[in-house]
This record gives sequence, structure tokens and C-alpha cells, in this order.
Amino acid sequence: MNVLEYEIIKRTELPEEWQRESVLIELEQFLQKSWTERTIFYWDEETERTQRFIDFNRLDGIKIQNYIGSVLFKGEQLNIFPKLFQNESSKERTKLEASMLVRNISFWLGYCDRLNIPFFSTRDSLLGKPNFLELFIAFYAGYTKKLVERQPYIQYEKREERGGFIRGKLLTEEYLLKQYPTGRWEQVPYEYSEFILDNPLNQIIKQTCQLLMIRTKEEDSKKNLRAIIGRLANVRLSTGNRNDWDRIVIPIHQKPYQTVLTMSKFFLNSLGNAMELGKNESYCFLFPTELLFERFVSGFLKASLPAKVSIKTQTTDQYLADLWINGQNIGKAFGLREDIVIQIEQNTIVLDTKYKEIQPFNTPDQKRFGISEQDIRQIAIYAAKRKAKHVFLVYPLYWKEPSTSIEIAYQIQLQTDDPIHLKILKIPFLIEKNEEETERELKQKFQKIYDNYLEKSE
Repeated sequence: MNVLEYEIIKRTELPEEWQRESVLIELEQFLQKSWTERTIFYWDEETERTQRFIDFNRLDGIKIQNYIGSVLFKGEQLNIFPKLFQNESSKERTKLEASMLVRNISFWLGYCDRLNIPFFSTRDSLLGKPNFLELFIAFYAGYTKKLVERQPYIQYEKREERGGFIRGKLLTEEYLLKQYPTGRWEQVPYEYSEFILDNPLNQIIKQTCQLLMIRTKEEDSKKNLRAIIGRLANVRLSTGNRNDWDRIVIPIHQKPYQTVLTMSKFFLNSLGNAMELGKNESYCFLFPTELLFERFVSGFLKASLPAKVSIKTQTTDQYLADLWINGQNIGKAFGLREDIVIQIEQNTIVLDTKYKEIQPFNTPDQKRFGISEQDIRQIAIYAAKRKAKHVFLVYPLYWKEPSTSIEIAYQIQLQTDDPIHLKILKIPFLIEKNEEETERELKQKFQKIYDNYLEKSE
């Protein structure tokens, strides 16, 4: 079933299996669990503990929120497309394919800042996957293979033994009080340390790889999974349960394995036992669209502009005011957070991404184009604090919305000598033809910003 962000779905329009009240309750509980585990795929600053993926508090059905991706539950799949597709009719929307959604999201993730979406650093190997499950299996297999080859996870364990030769540290007290008085003086107790490859984490990794070998149809993924299993040939399969897995602690010097452990638990919990493959499968791959758009833009800028350009995201070094109490300066108050700050030498520009729809630039008799006054005020404050002469509000083009050469700009006069020049920028976000065409158009727009407002000194 294909839907859009913010769409209301009547209960009678839901898949038949989901129309029962008991199943909707189970679905909400499943999404709640997925909400608490969403840091597997991205980090956000959402503090709400109750899941925000779908609103179930409706008598007539459910309402999709601002998350896109796929949910598989009770044998039914819900594909949530960006609201950028809203120009499509309901009939045309049913023709949208899940592979199109996967293609776009994997393209965006490939440019996202890895501080927020940690593992999509190699775009080429992840493009072209038919669904989200195959996409994340491909990542897991490739990421884990490189890790076990470069930095095998070997656990440090202490062991005690008795014998005629001491290996490690003599257990003097035990020998004098227990062994020697009983005539077993030749059996010397000692303690030594050993690095063990057959440890609980590697057992989980091996079990996960065997499960995914059955589940995936991608040859590249199978090749990587086989390589991992070969590396762990002397490791047993995990006999533990979820509680045992939760007790595994990854040392700080092997932090990359935390991602592997988290995703291993995700696959084992979602796909179940390999012997029952297909019966209990359920998964939730949903991403916040505002975060995707913002991080995609900043990541693409970093990839396309010269290295000498400083690009900072979500900056927190500026404040709106100073707090004074009884004539004493207490400190800064009301912190500002710009989406993207770009600097080169003395030139600074600020970009604020807005995942919103505004009117086409060729709309006659328009002065505001649907732009929020709050957004204008906000970007003006950013400019004043940074002493930036040029700022940009960046919006995505909607599906099949033609790009235009029309330039829209506002001149904002505050209590400063020079006005602030605000440019409204619409950029391609969805892949309409292919990735290369989208990248080319984006590079042209961002190169123009660089040439006109950064490269030349004012």
C-alpha cells in the first residue's frame, strides 16, 4: 500500500488484516518498539517517548506523520512516500514502486552527514537495492566484513587452571591453604589471560550472517556474508536470548562493533528464527524527512564545494541576547541554531533548509509565494548575528515541478548600514530521471552560489 506523509487513511482503506482493532493495537506497539530503536539508523534530537511515526488517535483510521520509508507487519507492507509526490493522483500513486522510494532514500543517505546517519559513507555499493531490507543487509554485510578483517573482535578473558607448570600468575594463597596441606603440592594453581575469538558478540554475528544468507537475494551481500562466516569458522552459534544480548558491553576501543551488535539484534528480532523464515517477519524503516533534507543539502555542499570552504551545520555559537539581573551580566540566553553556515575568508552566507511547499516562481501577482513570515524573521536574525550580507532559504522541488531560471530575492533592511539580501532557492531533491542528472543540477545551483557570493570578494 502506497501513501504520503500526513495522509489520513480510513480504516476501511487499510489492508484487510490491519482493519481489526486488535491488530491496530499490535501495530502501534510494534511501532513503539521501533521508535525506541530508531537510533540504529539515525540520531535525532526528538525527546518524545511515544512513537511519532503514525497517529492512531483517530476514530476513522490513522494519520501518517512526517516520516518516510516502509513498514512490514502481519504480511502487509506500507510504503510512505514524501509529500513531494502529492501532485500525483490517487490512481497514479498506486503505480509508485517501493524500489523508487528505496532509490531516493539511499541516494539521500549517501550524502547525509554521518554524525546523524552513521554508516552510509559509500554510496555506490548501496544504490540499486530493490527494498529497504536488502539495502540494510547490504550495509551490514559490507560494514561487518571490513571490520572483522581489519579489527577482529577478540575478547579478553581470565582463566584459572592447575598443573605442573605455571602459566601466568601463581595463586599463592590457594596453593598454600588448599593444595599443599592436602598433599597436592605438584598441582600448582595459576591464573592467566587469553584472547578468545569464540565470544558472545562473534556468536551473534555468525548467527545473524547465517540468517541473512537465507534471506537475501543479492549476490554481493551473500559474498560478504560468506566471507564473514569463513572468518568466524571456529566460532559457535549464539545460544543466548535477547536478555543475554543486552548484557554485551563493547569496549570503547572497539566502538565500531556497537553498530554491528545493534543491527545484529535488529535482524534477529525482526526476522526471527531462520527455520520459520517468512512467518514472523516484521520491520520498520522510517526516516524523518526534515532531517533527511537538511542533512542531504549540507552533505552535498561538502561534497561539491572546494575543500577550502568551511561548512558548519547546526551551529550553536550564537545567542539572541545577554541576560542581565540587577545590573550583572549573567551570560548568554536564547541560543540560535543555523542549519548551514558557509565561510571562506571574510565572506559568510547562511542557508536555512525548509522542507515545505511554496508557490511556483512564475505565479503571477505573487509577493510572498507562500513563504512563512516566521522563516523570514528567523533567517534575518541569523544574518544580523553573523554579519552575513547574503542568506538563502532552500526548498525542495516537488515531483514533476519544472526547474526555473527565475530568481526570487528579498532585500531586508534592519538597523544596519547594509541591507540583507535573501535569496529563495528551489533545488531538485527527488530523482526524476537518474542520480547523475539530479547531481548535475544540484552542482550547478550550488556552484552559482559559490561563484557569486563566496569566491569573489565584496
